[in-house]
Amino acid sequence: MKDHIRLLKNIPKTIETEGVDVLLCRAITKLLCNNVIGYRVANTPLNQFYVNWVVSLHRTQNRILASLNENITIVDPAELFWVNPMEITYISRRVPNRFGLVVSEQLNTGKRFESLPIVKALKKRFDKGLSWEETGYRQVVENSPTERIYPDRYNNLDALADAIQREGYRSQRDLLSKNTKKTYSSNNDGRNPIFNEVTINIGRNGELLWHDRGRHRLALAKILDVNKIPVLVQARHSKYIKHSGLRSLDC
Repeated sequence: MKDHIRLLKNIPKTIETEGVDVLLCRAITKLLCNNVIGYRVANTPLNQFYVNWVVSLHRTQNRILASLNENITIVDPAELFWVNPMEITYISRRVPNRFGLVVSEQLNTGKRFESLPIVKALKKRFDKGLSWEETGYRQVVENSPTERIYPDRYNNLDALADAIQREGYRSQRDLLSKNTKKTYSSNNDGRNPIFNEVTINIGRNGELLWHDRGRHRLALAKILDVNKIPVLVQARHSKYIKHSGLRSLDC
């Protein structure tokens, strides 16, 4: 719902900067790919069909947008890349929510991911063993425009850390196949669980920059010394692509 409200608010700006055709393409994809539909077909024979259809629709959207915008390349939006979380050191500046985006501006803000207040609070909990009250987590969330405290928040984070330690870090696609409804109900920051992964951009020198989604999971992966995590790549710097000779689906 929040994504749809944001889309409506951005209609004038999108039409002015990108055109009506791009707006319609994005609107159709958002309306047809959402948690409500996914939750209703979860644990039914239609579930896998719907997941595959969502991925196919986003691939089609990417190809259409690439034909309309020279700053977008054809990629597979759902393609996962497994990287060492310790290599994601800095934060990217915000860019439009387009998979396959190519940018010429500086992406690296120079701000370290570990400097985020919420990451510092998680480190106090899972590295130093402090109680949630001692970490200051609640104060951090209350001062954040993008976070919120909801029932069982602390228990869920403790359970997530425990699951990562016991079972390893699992992709959303893997979780969807194991516990479909729970994965949909936990999807609070992505248009569909398939895209609810840590999302990064690639800077001009090939640096991996955290951009969106999964800050808690990325922080826990770093704290718990996870070797590899799945990420989605949204934007790449034009100089990185030029110097590395990469095309389409390469990262």
